[in-house]
Amino acid sequence: MRLWCIWLLASLWRAACEEGAGVLKSFYKLDDEIQETVWCGDDNSVILVRTESNSVYRSDDHGDTFVRITKKMHKSAEQIVDNSTEIGEVTRIIKLEADNKILLFVGNRGVFWISNNCGKSMKALNKEFMIAQVRPHPTDPNKLLATAVQNCKDDDDDLCFYGTHSLYLTENMGETWRQVATNVKQFDWLFDFVQTFRGMPQDRIFALTRTPTQDVLVMTDDFFKTRTALVNNCLEFRLRSTYLFAIKGFKGDEVHLLVATVKNRFEKFYRAVFPDIKLKMKNVHILDSSEGVIFLLTTRKPTAPFGRLYVSDSTGLRFRLALKSCLRSSVRGADFAKI
Repeated sequence: MRLWCIWLLASLWRAACEEGAGVLKSFYKLDDEIQETVWCGDDNSVILVRTESNSVYRSDDHGDTFVRITKKMHKSAEQIVDNSTEIGEVTRIIKLEADNKILLFVGNRGVFWISNNCGKSMKALNKEFMIAQVRPHPTDPNKLLATAVQNCKDDDDDLCFYGTHSLYLTENMGETWRQVATNVKQFDWLFDFVQTFRGMPQDRIFALTRTPTQDVLVMTDDFFKTRTALVNNCLEFRLRSTYLFAIKGFKGDEVHLLVATVKNRFEKFYRAVFPDIKLKMKNVHILDSSEGVIFLLTTRKPTAPFGRLYVSDSTGLRFRLALKSCLRSSVRGADFAKI
């Protein structure tokens, strides 16, 4: 009886090892280390991975086996380009929030791919410009915003600024694109149901644009046919579910933090108040704002190893010092994690 039990345990252990080895073997068949992983489908049973060699693999059995689909993608792209060198490589995989079966494969040339079945089949499209950033619409899968590096050919052109981007819009899932704005440094859609529940337009866009004298945070509800200036001399902005943060340049390299809330439709900003009125902030990192209060880190130097951790009240405007010396992190801005 004892020998039979030992044999049974040994058999189960061997079977488990063989099964585990099979799974590991499927991963070792990849041509390089995994750079990006995307779960797709209603039950997340389909997995897409992009390796450091920019090869794309697909699994439809929860990761037990993977199939390289890079060649299939290139073959579909050969039908829309004159030269195969124009196809390039996939540098990013995006799952659309509006439909978790639609994937966007961003290429480093003028070609990108759209799939509406988690990569089982896909369509190659040539947009004739190289995407720098892309933002899918949060509720309409047909709409995408993308930026391309702006080429200022005429040095005397006062309306073109180096380091900015042209902003493009598609309303038919990448079939056609049109330029809607220039001199864009940063952009984002409204993206949360809380925002649309409060009556804000679903096509509202925030963008940081450059002018001859300063950078301005603007808002548009009609794809830049009209725009409203929100913050002048704005260095950057961060959009969250219930807050819109703007970093405003002040004197020299000193900055102020401005806050708008979903209650006022992100249309009116107030300056954040800190306990040390002599505090001269040089860098601000928004860490979290999902629990009704704001956690942020401030530093006086971009390379400082430590910063001050502040926590706001329920209004998001008045802050108290929570930690005087908080270790910084290159990934999240600070050694801070939500549990």
